[in-house]
Amino acid sequence: PARAAPALNDGMRRPPEDGVVENLVAVGLFRSAVHTLLQADAVPGTVAYWRSTNNRELDFLVPSKRAAGHARLPIEVKGDADTQIAGATRAIKPAFGEGVVVTRTKFNIEDPAVPRIPVAVFLAALQENPQRDNPLV
Repeated sequence: PARAAPALNDGMRRPPEDGVVENLVAVGLFRSAVHTLLQADAVPGTVAYWRSTNNRELDFLVPSKRAAGHARLPIEVKGDADTQIAGATRAIKPAFGEGVVVTRTKFNIEDPAVPRIPVAVFLAALQENPQRDNPLV
């Protein structure tokens, strides 16, 4: 089970485990971002999120040269429930054609357009970008 530092959690409520996993992925992606991160309009080299006109949301869009016709690759963080993973795939494919679903433990590359990668493997594959001027910005 996920544990939060005592200073962050007064003991009243535990943080949701899927939220902790999503935050770990966010930190890993931010550390590997090409440029300084912005909270304004997405510019090349930044990490962003995506929301469709019908309010579907994808957790992260990252710069990519391999995404089918797109300059960004979507990444959706889910638990291990098959229904959550299938829903993430349905959100990714029509809009982007390909992407990654990060799970807690499930690994599945049967659909190479939208592989399911466990969070530990995903984070291990990321590298901190040495070009970042200030990692805290």
